[in-house]
Amino acid sequence: MKTISTKSPPTRSLAKYTMLSNVHLLIYGTIILVILIFMFFVVLTNILVFLLFLPITNMCSLSNNNPLECVFSYVWAPTLIQSINGSLLCNV
Repeated sequence: MKTISTKSPPTRSLAKYTMLSNVHLLIYGTIILVILIFMFFVVLTNILVFLLFLPITNMCSLSNNNPLECVFSYVWAPTLIQSINGSLLCNV
């Protein structure tokens, strides 16, 4: 008569996969956090550029130009030079 073993199977492989998934979650979380911080600084820079150059152009003389064009040329300008070009375009 054979005896049935009641030992549980080894859980070593399960622990290895759990540790691997924790490492992956840490890596993915770090990447997402870096992207979010980068996006925050880009938005902050765009807002600062918008606030710096909007008073110079005196609200882009809204009677002559499309106000949405002026606002977009400020908000989406990623560099200082493009912001200056945007202010010159608004004053035309």
